[in-house]
Amino acid sequence: MLKLLLIVNPISGGFNKKKISKVVNILQQKIDVVDVAFTEYKGHATELARNNDHNIIIAAGGDGLLNEVALGVLHTNKLLGVLPFGTANVFCCEHNISLNPIKAAKNIDFNKYLSIPVGFIDKKIFLLMVGFGYDAEVVRNVEKKYHSFKKLAHIKYGIFAFFHKFNKLKTYINGKEIYFTHGIYSLASVYAGNFHLGTINKNKVNLFYTDTNSKFRLFNALLSLFIGFGLKFLRIQGNSFKVEGTNFCQIDGELYTSDKTSFYITLQKKAINLIK
Repeated sequence: MLKLLLIVNPISGGFNKKKISKVVNILQQKIDVVDVAFTEYKGHATELARNNDHNIIIAAGGDGLLNEVALGVLHTNKLLGVLPFGTANVFCCEHNISLNPIKAAKNIDFNKYLSIPVGFIDKKIFLLMVGFGYDAEVVRNVEKKYHSFKKLAHIKYGIFAFFHKFNKLKTYINGKEIYFTHGIYSLASVYAGNFHLGTINKNKVNLFYTDTNSKFRLFNALLSLFIGFGLKFLRIQGNSFKVEGTNFCQIDGELYTSDKTSFYITLQKKAINLIK
């Protein structure tokens, strides 16, 4: 008997009680047992996803909730699903999942799944990307000065972060030592909702980086991204990286702060089975 657990973040940007009820009704027509659990604190979704006897776990929230749920199903036989109730829903954009949660629920085919890669950074995971420099500074400011309208907050603090003074960081890849100011280690070609980073290798971690602190270079790169030509950064690909020179980054849109100033980034291919 198939059992499904729908994990809901009640404070996600797109949370809506009526839509959650409709989604549950749709899923009940497809699956024998559908249970619902609401998260109560950071990390709760990982516990909920891990400690149950359900075959299928669906994250109903944003990319942050999905990251927590994915960590809970990692190294298990559980199937992972996602319904877009977040602010940006970058993962759904990347995997062509409808941004309408009702339509997405109707489209789910429990007989089909795709094995997707997972990135690791220290003891955390990422399904989308890890960002350092400008990218991380924006997220840090948004979380530090929480704003009820997160999309507007990202724009506001994105402007503030542009004028921030950034230090150079160091990364090691394929025996090379690279200095960079801003870097995005990505498994996805989509950024911040519907912006296209550029062509990626889906079997590698793709690093987009700039080796200069030039505001002009950063402005041109961001402008190119926002008008649809991709992020005009340098690029390199690999299976493992070491990063030195900072103690914080953004992981799938959420701030992560470490007690160290170095990070190890690795990749595991076909790590989670995603239903669509």
